Amino acid sequence: MTGGDQAAPLRRTGPAQGATFLELFFDLVYVFALTRGTRRPTPLTTPPHRCCPR
Repeated sequence: MTGGDQAAPLRRTGPAQGATFLELFFDLVYVFALTRGTRRPTPLTTPPHRCCPR
């Protein structure tokens, strides 16, 4: 490597910027979809238990 070749920094050195509304919205949608997909099955989707007859 020669002395004049330097890699560009990975992060910008200017003032920090916050997340945009669109980024926060998609984060919220992602978390909502993740929690809906990993919930326990509801009684409407599971077969009735046979241990305790009514």
